[in-house]
Amino acid sequence: MYISKPVPNYVPSLGGIKNIEGQMLPKIKQTLMEKLSSKIPEKMEEEGGLKVKCTSVEPGDQGDFFFGLIKELKMIKL
Repeated sequence: MYISKPVPNYVPSLGGIKNIEGQMLPKIKQTLMEKLSSKIPEKMEEEGGLKVKCTSVEPGDQGDFFFGLIKELKMIKL
């Protein structure tokens, strides 16, 4: 007869699930942003022959990035 011992609960010692999510979600987000900024241009060129530049930017920085890019493009004579 086998009697199993209870598995220790390690979650409270790590600060709970919210703490784990707080540590993992930023890493997942950063990895996803990096992968998408390289995969999207690859797919666009592969699927449609379109060369694009893709930059990942934190949501809070998107406005500054966008208007900075517009200002930069206005300086270029097309």
